[in-house]
Amino acid sequence: MNLLQKNLVIFPGSPDQTIYVRGPYNVDSALENQSTIIRMPQDALNTLELSYGDKLRIGDEYYTINKARNEEPNILRIPYDVRMFLDLQVGDVISDGKIKGVFEGIQVEHSFNINDSNISGSEYSIINSRNMNGTTMDVYVDHNRVGSISGSFKPNETYDIYVNGLIAKSIYINDDIKEEIAISFILEIILLN
Repeated sequence: MNLLQKNLVIFPGSPDQTIYVRGPYNVDSALENQSTIIRMPQDALNTLELSYGDKLRIGDEYYTINKARNEEPNILRIPYDVRMFLDLQVGDVISDGKIKGVFEGIQVEHSFNINDSNISGSEYSIINSRNMNGTTMDVYVDHNRVGSISGSFKPNETYDIYVNGLIAKSIYINDDIKEEIAISFILEIILLN
C-alpha cells in the first residue's frame, strides 16, 4: 500500500477561501528517452513559480519542464544527471515547503512570444528559497505589454535587456534603491524596422 503524506498550506483571507493541499513530491527517474525533460506536477510548478516549457540550466545543460503524467500527480520525474547535481535519490520525498531549497540557485529561462508579431523573447531568473522584497518590471515592446518580470535587483548594478540577441536597453539600479523596499518601474523598448 502506498501512503502519501500531505502538507497543508493555508492562505489567509475570507472564511470561504479555498484551502490548498500541496505535495509532498516523490522523486523518480526520468522516462526512457527523456534525459533532458523534468516532469513536474502543477503544484510544484506553482511553488517554484515556473511555467511548463521553462528551461532549467543545471551544470552546462538545459532541462525542459514538462507536465507530470495524469496517473502521477505528485511524482517528480528527474533525469539521473539532475538528481546527482541536486543530491536526490529515487524514492526521496520533498515537502512543498522545501522544494525551493532543493532547486536553490538554479537558473530559469522563460521564453515568450509577443502577441500579433513574430518577435519572441526570453527572461532569466534564479530560483531562490529566501523570502525577499523585490522589484516588479513591466516590459513593453512597441507599446505592447509583453509581460512582467519580478526579482530582487542589487543596488549599483547594471542589467542588460536583449531583443533578438542584441542589447536593447540597460538599466542601472542606483544606490538610493534599497532591497528592503519593493519598487516597480516600466521598461519600454521601441523596435525600429
